[in-house]
Amino acid sequence: MPATLATIFPVVPHPLPASAELRAAIVANPVFGE
Repeated sequence: MPATLATIFPVVPHPLPASAELRAAIVANPVFGE
């Protein structure tokens, strides 16, 4: 998991179930994607 995830989403109500969706969205985003 990229460190940017914790930086962009410091507070997530349900980090475990949402992590996959957030990570997929960030990876798909040309700005945050690796």
